[in-house]
Amino acid sequence: MKIILLRDIPKVGKKYEVKEVASGFAENALFKKGLAEPAIPKNLEKLKKILSALHVSKGIQEALLDKNFGELKEKVFEIHRKANEMGHLFSKIHPKDISELLSTQHRIDIDADAIILEEPIKTTGRHEVLLQVGAKKGMLILEVIGDK
Repeated sequence: MKIILLRDIPKVGKKYEVKEVASGFAENALFKKGLAEPAIPKNLEKLKKILSALHVSKGIQEALLDKNFGELKEKVFEIHRKANEMGHLFSKIHPKDISELLSTQHRIDIDADAIILEEPIKTTGRHEVLLQVGAKKGMLILEVIGDK
């Protein structure tokens, strides 16, 4: 029986995929739990509209992401941390700290998972920080200023 998945289901498929499964499995497990619906023409037409809207939405999000990454590259973001005379920080700067800085001071929402650091920042000075959302990559410059 052909079905349209409404959620990701391990070992079956991903959301909005059309799959062939045993009719008993579809009737007794997937349909009853609201995980799938039959792949009848009405539902397939609805699926086409949903996928089309998702495609347009994804294009808009990618365009905004490119614009935002371009703006981030042009700015230098400052963060203050306690440091000793040699420029070593008393507490490391993690992706979560950078995400919070961007959110609270600059109203830029970037998830901490999108901020790529090889290792936490431990020294004052300028640091290039890689950003990655999906396949899109960007860069921002973080100026770490040592306070005493």
